[in-house]
Amino acid sequence: LTKPFDTPELVIRANGLINNRKLIRKTIKAQLSQQITHLDKTSQFIDKLRNEILLQLSDPKLSVESLSSAMAMSRHTLNRKCKSELDKTTVQIITESRMQHALSLLKLNKHSISEIAYGIGYDSLAYFSRTFKKHYGKTPSEIRQA
Repeated sequence: LTKPFDTPELVIRANGLINNRKLIRKTIKAQLSQQITHLDKTSQFIDKLRNEILLQLSDPKLSVESLSSAMAMSRHTLNRKCKSELDKTTVQIITESRMQHALSLLKLNKHSISEIAYGIGYDSLAYFSRTFKKHYGKTPSEIRQA
């Protein structure tokens, strides 16, 4: 703007700058609300998934198929959502949930290792021990002794 400035031109430019700032604020608010909504949906999905796994944890037949039907989605959709939300496959999430539950039960020291293995859905004690050692780096009996 050159001097002497024209008052109507100054008002028009000032209004333009103010309108641009309002538009930028509006855009940023919309983006933030979308992110918050996405986070809410994500946490709802994760909560529902963990609850369904815990409900079926003792079932040796717990699989991606049974979990996907309980979640009311296809196997492919469940795998895709698990991979995008948690960066793990559905099988990894199921195994991790079982191992976490087994670890907490082992630390309580109220049940035998075989009772824990069968209680969290493993038919084979050897397979449970191998999986546990692969997950935590120690066997269930080593964890119990510690």
